[in-house]
Amino acid sequence: MYIFSKYRCSVMLVSSALFIALALTFYRSSSIRDSLDAQAPSINQSTPPSVSSSSLNSSSDEIIGVWVPYLDLQILSNTNTEKIFKEKFNQIIEKSKEFNANQIFVHVRSHCDAFYPSKVFPWSHLLTGVQGKDPGFDPLEFMIETSHKNGLKFHAWINPLRVKFPGDSREFCDKKLDANKHFLHHSKGTSLNPAFKETQDLILEGVREVALNYKVDGIHFDDYFYPQFECLSSKEDIAFENYLSSSEDKENKMDILHWRKKNITNLLRRVYSEIKSINKNIIFGISPPGNLEECSEIGVDVSELCSISTPLLDYICPQIYWSLDYKVMPFEKVAKTWKETLKGSSVKLYGGLALYKAGTDLDGGTWKNNKDVLTKELEIMKGLKYQGVVLYSWRYLNSSLEEISNLCNKLNDKDQA
Repeated sequence: MYIFSKYRCSVMLVSSALFIALALTFYRSSSIRDSLDAQAPSINQSTPPSVSSSSLNSSSDEIIGVWVPYLDLQILSNTNTEKIFKEKFNQIIEKSKEFNANQIFVHVRSHCDAFYPSKVFPWSHLLTGVQGKDPGFDPLEFMIETSHKNGLKFHAWINPLRVKFPGDSREFCDKKLDANKHFLHHSKGTSLNPAFKETQDLILEGVREVALNYKVDGIHFDDYFYPQFECLSSKEDIAFENYLSSSEDKENKMDILHWRKKNITNLLRRVYSEIKSINKNIIFGISPPGNLEECSEIGVDVSELCSISTPLLDYICPQIYWSLDYKVMPFEKVAKTWKETLKGSSVKLYGGLALYKAGTDLDGGTWKNNKDVLTKELEIMKGLKYQGVVLYSWRYLNSSLEEISNLCNKLNDKDQA
């Protein structure tokens, strides 16, 4: 979910060496993560330590969650699609249970497409290989039932704005939307522009469809909100340019940061209200970047969303995807900052951990040859009274690295889990 971002021109007085170091602060790992995901083993590369069934799915209020991204669900075959999909998801459940997971966050809509029969979005091409083709069964219904039978709560993970990556020939067509108006075209692909009521209505309609028709325990948005500034300039955002040129409040125009926050907050307020009006027991939360400055850039106003008086989320799960020794964004410092930011709020605080970085050269090589980064990070979050942890992502549970095995042991330690 993260890539390196660039500072704006106003920082040009900073020396080149300092420029490079500070630029790392805004690094987002989406391209790295997608690349690693594509190379990672899909199933059962190794067998973690055996786990007694009595220690699985603890009754503790703390959650142990696993993200299951769309790449882990793809079949791309119109032959035996249902059989292959069900076998794959059963493997996902079993591996998640080995790590004592009690909640699972599964991609059901990643690119304005759907892993369920929808009246709003086309069938995902990841099932049959053809966008819009009915696979002949309801994958979402099966995944929810299977998760519940195995004692895991199911969160429907949605990317509300993302449409497609650069070079993707698949089309998203909706008669209510104007491709020249309602879409943002940028260096990382195409996304819906959340400033328009029409796009927010479409997102709301999709959320309503899931909440009404399925027994989900939660609905989950991750960090794909506005694209970062190096991907899209303000002049490429028609809605913002229209706002600047309008007669509305000419003396007190918002800058682009406040403009973005206003639009995303309004969208999430509407989503939260809609979900609770359908079923107050369905929880709603987001997983923004771990860097609070980056949250601001993409439109996520953490203080407003987690307001002490009127919160708009049930939980927030920042992606604290750095190592303990990474000087730019050291894990413990970032984790403490988030804890302090939510002080007094009723919004629950979970932490996202980067399994995909274990054993790599990322974060200046601070992961490589270490065997206990993730277990120490888990201990830090517990010490700070985080209410849960979510692991990115399922396929890295299959790693043969000792680092992952040690995490498995820690999560199955009754005194720790």
